[in-house]
Amino acid sequence: MKVSCFGLFALTTPILAGTCTKDPLGGKGYYCGQVVNKSGRQLRYTTDPSLSSSRPNKCKFWNWVGHDEPINCTQKYLANGKTAGSGYVTTPGVDVDGFTFADVEYDYDGQRITRGVWIKISSNGLK
Repeated sequence: MKVSCFGLFALTTPILAGTCTKDPLGGKGYYCGQVVNKSGRQLRYTTDPSLSSSRPNKCKFWNWVGHDEPINCTQKYLANGKTAGSGYVTTPGVDVDGFTFADVEYDYDGQRITRGVWIKISSNGLK
């Protein structure tokens, strides 16, 4: 089954792993990674990828330069129609760092992503 990422879920303001970022334009808020699942399928997301700390699962990101091997993470489930992460908030909130569809291949930015391979949300954007 083909799942295309465009229009099926929304990602807001990419940020560094593990932290929300203070508004760089001088606003009073923080940008936290967020994913809105509109895919019709369950997806998985993580808020804690770590190169050094132990986590119960592994995540392999295709677009995190220098991290070609699976790294420690905690995988959480997100049902269709649900949102994870705080987005833009006045105090630091929940920061989503990556996502995947574990049971189906999907397209992102014209590239076919193998099921279970993660997309990293980073401060440099998703591409």
